[in-house]
Amino acid sequence: MKRKTSKKRGRERRLGGKRRGKGNKGGRGRAGSGKKGAQKKTYFMRKGGGIGKEKLKSKVAKKIAKEIKLINIGEIDDKIQDLLSKKLAKKVGDSYEINIGELGYDKVGGKGKIRNKLIVHAKIFSKKAIEKIEKTGGKAIIES
Repeated sequence: MKRKTSKKRGRERRLGGKRRGKGNKGGRGRAGSGKKGAQKKTYFMRKGGGIGKEKLKSKVAKKIAKEIKLINIGEIDDKIQDLLSKKLAKKVGDSYEINIGELGYDKVGGKGKIRNKLIVHAKIFSKKAIEKIEKTGGKAIIES
């Protein structure tokens, strides 16, 4: 009778045990996005916002944009009577003086109409806002 062979077919690899297969797992992170990975790059642009330094720039720009709070000049003009009653604005002669920083805003935008003469203190003004304020005889004072 012939003896059973001691060959270990499919049971063991040459240098230590069987490795598990990773057939269904897919790539790790951005695997395959190298020289010929052009089809994957559109996916990264949609999901992650960019590749390399582009991604970093977009994140920084979004962070800065979130930090700046804007109020339009038309809104300020509409709310001027409420602000006077809450003592957040002062009447100086025939004009109204208001500090936007005290209301929690950083920038004054140029949207809306102005009917009153305004003296506005803010960190940032848009060009249109400055034009509209000065057109009615008011002042746009930039504070640091």
